Amino acid sequence: MGCAMSRSNFLSSNGTDRIAYYIFRNEDTQEKPKAILQISHGMCEYFLRYSDFAAFLTQHGYIVCGNDHLGHGDSVKNDDYLGYFAPNNGWKYLVQDVHRLTLKMKAKYPDIPLILMGHSMGSFITRLYIDQFSDDIDGVMIVGTNGGNPFTTVGITLAKQIRAIRGEFHRSSLLQKLTNAGFNSKYPEHYSEHDWLSRDKRIADQFAADEKCGFTFTASAFLDLFTMIRLINRPQWGQMIRKDLPAYLFAGDNDPVGDYGKGVARVYQHLNTLGIEDLQIRLYPGARHEVLNEINKEEVYQDVLNWLDQRFAAEKPISKIQV
Repeated sequence: MGCAMSRSNFLSSNGTDRIAYYIFRNEDTQEKPKAILQISHGMCEYFLRYSDFAAFLTQHGYIVCGNDHLGHGDSVKNDDYLGYFAPNNGWKYLVQDVHRLTLKMKAKYPDIPLILMGHSMGSFITRLYIDQFSDDIDGVMIVGTNGGNPFTTVGITLAKQIRAIRGEFHRSSLLQKLTNAGFNSKYPEHYSEHDWLSRDKRIADQFAADEKCGFTFTASAFLDLFTMIRLINRPQWGQMIRKDLPAYLFAGDNDPVGDYGKGVARVYQHLNTLGIEDLQIRLYPGARHEVLNEINKEEVYQDVLNWLDQRFAAEKPISKIQV
């Protein structure tokens, strides 16, 4: 089957930046797509790192799309803006930009279900999104998320101080260490500083060699990051999510971002307490942070496909789709 990728851009909700976005679809069929999967990528990476996963889903009847967040990928003016969102409250623009893409996709492909998937920082954005816009999507996947961090308040305080003293574009090694110090500490073999991403050493090598990955956030972006973590782990988070929104949480049980599965389980229990009717969780034994790039990624891909097909793969008539 032929997987085609198109690229375009739209004006960010901040009113100044252009946001790059991408659409993967299967050009070899006239069948109506089962659904659209919109991906919100993680910190210090970009959407096209999900190309293999997107190609897999297009082969099984789905459209896959996603944007590069502000400060990431091709949504930057130049490399100086990598890891920078806005002078203040940049996290709000991240959420609103993801919603803008949702609305564009719904206008382009009317009457096709849309599911939002967020990985890592993208899961933080997704969790804030569904507390505002759950009526606009048909399902959500929360991948490699955080279930609370005791250093969040310290991080917010430090980021504010550093931003005030050194400026919003300052890249602080202290804030960087506060964010991911100890991520490799529980792994017996140390191949690189990126061991926590995946057991697949090729992923660590590719990440380290990619100029669009692994950069240090600016002080203002770290403030946005810590603010998002605080907001999504408050007791009142999630109260506005519609109860019939299907939700699937998955992660590796050896992922430090999710407190080795315990943080992800806390998010699941919180959503369960809120009364989300269709709620599932899957923790992969031994898997680390990037479960879509793990040594068992084929299993993860298939589990995602199964979850989608069970909810969105009803028989559909043949129909020409606007391209």
